[in-house]
Amino acid sequence: MKKKFTLIEILVVVAIIGILASLLLPSLKKARESARRATCINNEKQIGISFALYQDDNEGYYPIYGTTFEDDISWDDMLSDYDGREISDADKLTEELRIDEYSVGSYLCGSNIQNRDPILIKSYAINDSYSGDSVRGIAGWKDDAGWSTAINDVVNTSNFIILNEVQFWSNKMGSTGAWGEGGPRDFADGLSVAKVESKQKAEDKGGIKGFYIHDSKSYKMNFLFSDGHVKYRTVPSTMGDGASAFYDGSGRNWSYFVDTPWNSLSD
Repeated sequence: MKKKFTLIEILVVVAIIGILASLLLPSLKKARESARRATCINNEKQIGISFALYQDDNEGYYPIYGTTFEDDISWDDMLSDYDGREISDADKLTEELRIDEYSVGSYLCGSNIQNRDPILIKSYAINDSYSGDSVRGIAGWKDDAGWSTAINDVVNTSNFIILNEVQFWSNKMGSTGAWGEGGPRDFADGLSVAKVESKQKAEDKGGIKGFYIHDSKSYKMNFLFSDGHVKYRTVPSTMGDGASAFYDGSGRNWSYFVDTPWNSLSD
């Protein structure tokens, strides 16, 4: 004779399943995000290879922002000859690339929730910090002309950041500016908690969580270093004595960054 389950027994089973599901789902979410972060790490490593290939053909220099404002070709455009995207010379001169014409390739992190259809956005920005002979990133503008650093001039390639994540609606493929207004030349002023919210536009999603997509509590992101390795660490941990500036956006004091991974002249 088959046993019939009572309503109470069924409810108990459903409750147990619910409890087990509630315990399992966070683990699945973390596993999924870990997989996405691993993909984003691989993206940066692929971009690092493109940097190295570019340097092989350009006397060891990182991509330069054109030579004049009229020739304002972005760093990702310059890498297109090495990453398989094959962008035309005419389109390299444009300020944006479109989905129906090109692929974003390795330049979009899978965790990035920002979207600008049909314009392609990217998830990364180069370190273009510059303060004369004291702090220097990999490339940027100075006195209306482009400049870039040679790999042989980097004091410590294993401790020099060349690329970081930037999850903004205005960070377009083919554009030099991550904010849509000339780029994050002062990275601390651009990545600080205070400045992220002030820089975001109505089209940006998620606030701080939409920018620090991997960890909006400790502000971790993936950083690509000059020797090609990628490390997942907090932004304040990269800022040395100026870490406090990260929280209030007062990062324009270049002395903060002399002995940090943002400076190619630092050991």
